[in-house]
Amino acid sequence: MQDTARKVALVALLLFPMPALGATGSLLVKVRGPDDRPVTNATITLESREGDVRTGTSGTDGTTTVTDLEDGFYKATVKSVGYVTVVEPDVRIVRDRTVRLSVQLRLFEAGAEVVDVVADPAQADPFGPVSATYVDREELRTAPGGGSDVLRALDGLPGLLTGGEFASFTVRGRGPRDNLILVDGFPYSRVVHFDQNIGEQEDLSGGGRF
Repeated sequence: MQDTARKVALVALLLFPMPALGATGSLLVKVRGPDDRPVTNATITLESREGDVRTGTSGTDGTTTVTDLEDGFYKATVKSVGYVTVVEPDVRIVRDRTVRLSVQLRLFEAGAEVVDVVADPAQADPFGPVSATYVDREELRTAPGGGSDVLRALDGLPGLLTGGEFASFTVRGRGPRDNLILVDGFPYSRVVHFDQNIGEQEDLSGGGRF
């Protein structure tokens, strides 16, 4: 009798499989104007790399949430009458999470030709020196030519130079031991593996292989 009940339960699972839980994520978009006030009725368009398109409209508080998004990267386009369109090319959606995106629109001026140079909004210390650079995990992971390697991703930063296959990088003329590297706010002196095992001593003193 018990064997028969097990077979019936197995057939039921095969015919009616359980839906996958937590396979999608959400995006919360906050749209503000140049005066930092909410922008109502702004159109938010999300396009995945597979071509799937989802849209949303900001409410009276300037926010909207797009749900049931597959895990991956999306291009977010924010449009509103009287404002310059903003495009975020790489918004990453993570399943079981609500990713937040804050967009500030500029007023559209007819006939004006403007070239904007926009600084990185993320700062390690707003009161620190201008030479300080903050790079988050996503920027390191998606850096062109980085291949998810931290030091190769840092190669693209201005003022930083590496030589050969070793991590003997210099920042504006200073070697790795003359630069402070912080990981989650903590000093980190060894940013590479095999710093005492592979290579000649002059190469090891600079930090080891990539």
